[in-house]
Amino acid sequence: MLQKKNFISYLILTVITLGIYNLYFWYKYTKNINILCYSDGDKTPSFIVAILLSIITLGIYSVYYYYRIENRLKRNAEENNLTIKGDGEIVLVLFTLNYFTFTALGGLIAQYILIRDFNELSEVYNNKQILK
Repeated sequence: MLQKKNFISYLILTVITLGIYNLYFWYKYTKNINILCYSDGDKTPSFIVAILLSIITLGIYSVYYYYRIENRLKRNAEENNLTIKGDGEIVLVLFTLNYFTFTALGGLIAQYILIRDFNELSEVYNNKQILK
């Protein structure tokens, strides 16, 4: 069973730990995405790889990384007859806003969308696991 994520707890713990929890959270999130979406044959790269590639590309890869995750969630939701509100383009635009506005607001909204959509799809996944 996949545990639901809480956005407020994520924010508080990220602030308290000066960002260390953020790294742990997204590392576990990526592992859970690969469990949640195993049936699509795709594999989301490790968050550690994403961090390294983001450093090399000055943050551009991280925007693409989250875009791909949201599209993967949406694709798998549709396969499970679930409609989620977010999509990769929204996440892409919100993260890109960070670079032009120099605020974290777009990124926070995008992270909220990623967590919300994960929770919706994980509920379907957990229900399937219970029925097995």
